[in-house]
Amino acid sequence: MYRYLNKYFKKKDFYPVSSFQKRIWLFQQMEPISTAYNMPRHIELKHPVVPTLIKRTLTQLMKRHESFRTGFLLVNDEPFQYVEKEVEIPFYSLDISEMDERSKQQELEY
Repeated sequence: MYRYLNKYFKKKDFYPVSSFQKRIWLFQQMEPISTAYNMPRHIELKHPVVPTLIKRTLTQLMKRHESFRTGFLLVNDEPFQYVEKEVEIPFYSLDISEMDERSKQQELEY
């Protein structure tokens, strides 16, 4: 269906923001270092993992969903959103299975 609808919508360089997006943008302008809308997490996996597969999965997810590639810019002092065609995601994995308990805890708290 998405491909069908795509024929009828013209791609633009930038788009108006929603009222919620504008609210978040304004909040970020007042508190630039705020992490109020960030939800950082670490994930402890119990089974063997292949980091390259996880990165590939996340990359495919970002390719499929524009919201993960959306950024903001100012046009005549008003915020607008734009969509990047491609985004390289930073991906970091750390195997803590061989670490002592104290080192593991330090890594998990970081």
